[in-house]
Amino acid sequence: MRKFKHCLLAILLSAMNAFAQSPPENIRPLEIGDTVPDIVLTNVTNYSSPTIRLSKLKGKLVILDFWASFCGSCIDMFPKVNHLQEVFRDQIQVILVNANKHDNAEKIASIFEKLKSRIGYPITLPISALQLSITRYFPHKYIPHYAWIDKNGKLVAMTTQFEVTKENIKSIIDGKNISLHLKKDQFDFNRNKPLLVDGNGGTGNEFLYRSLLTPFINGIGNGTGTQRNEENKIIRYYKHNASALMLLRASYQEKMDFPANRILVETRNPEKFQYDADHRRYENRYCYEIIAPPSDWEEMKIYVQEDLNRMFQVRISNEERTLNCLIIKDGKHSGKLKTKGGDPGIDLDTYSPINYLRNQPMHLLTALLNDISDKMPVLNETGISENIDIVVPSKFLTLSPAALKQFLIQSGFQVTEEKRTLPVAVIRDR
Repeated sequence: MRKFKHCLLAILLSAMNAFAQSPPENIRPLEIGDTVPDIVLTNVTNYSSPTIRLSKLKGKLVILDFWASFCGSCIDMFPKVNHLQEVFRDQIQVILVNANKHDNAEKIASIFEKLKSRIGYPITLPISALQLSITRYFPHKYIPHYAWIDKNGKLVAMTTQFEVTKENIKSIIDGKNISLHLKKDQFDFNRNKPLLVDGNGGTGNEFLYRSLLTPFINGIGNGTGTQRNEENKIIRYYKHNASALMLLRASYQEKMDFPANRILVETRNPEKFQYDADHRRYENRYCYEIIAPPSDWEEMKIYVQEDLNRMFQVRISNEERTLNCLIIKDGKHSGKLKTKGGDPGIDLDTYSPINYLRNQPMHLLTALLNDISDKMPVLNETGISENIDIVVPSKFLTLSPAALKQFLIQSGFQVTEEKRTLPVAVIRDR
């Protein structure tokens, strides 16, 4: 593994020494529909030459994947885009572009060494490093950031990672008219200022109390946080571009401290409060923000709950309900799962060769099972108190109910469907 890092580091250093950073003159930001100039990417590794001239890639869909070492979401996408490159072969070319001035060759090499160790194979995509001028063509504030250039050399989209799918790539290759959700970063947005104040959408410096709810705001990312005064009291709380369910769960932490399959939605529009697993239900995502007199969280939480109840016209209650449940019991073979020791670990990466839990408590497996079983609660009645080791199927988090049950039986558990009376959270119309 160390040999891999040293080899990549040597290649990176050699490429960077060979090409000086000399930004072209008169660069202007490209807009959707523009023909992309004949840009030359420099400091390239994992490729047949240390440069890539974009004009040489005409006839292919080119996706420039802008990333940096501090961006975990960017790095988590590398196995997926590597896989997509393999699926579409010479119909596309994905290029990993690191234009972060704070990164260097050693840091970049270390990222790919650690990723290879985690997933079991190297990323084979071309990497263009430290060519800072490239961002002047494709300006952005937040990463991951993807620039899509079609086979004719036109910029057709700039998106987040959620649009980088097999279906979207195939549609563009086939020349279909599709509407990708375009990423339009607001460069003057400052998360440390209230929305609609001082360049964040309007004026309002003199207000003493404000709460607001807006639809999804494109270009500001998502985030949660508080601001405090000199006495460490909260004066502002915000949650940007979050689903309605996430907003409610954050403010009703005690009442809604259940898996999603024990949060019952009994409203006229239940789809508004469904879990947004693929991050694409933009119509059900909101920005909420409150500025209030200095408060501790218990006081602020009451303000937030009252706001959300009014804004969404709902109320939250705890009840007991009799539900169909998936019951896991100790089987005659489940003793073989007792851990053999070692460092606790978990790997559920879709692109890892083996998915597993190592030296983990049984309740962690149960929590993961409840994430999969979105309709039927999973209850652990095994009595197993020791930590376990268990190999789980590939794409474990997307198992069908039948496949989930089969996996548990094959692992040595008894699995039954039974009714149980359980505490739940209920979301109702006011």
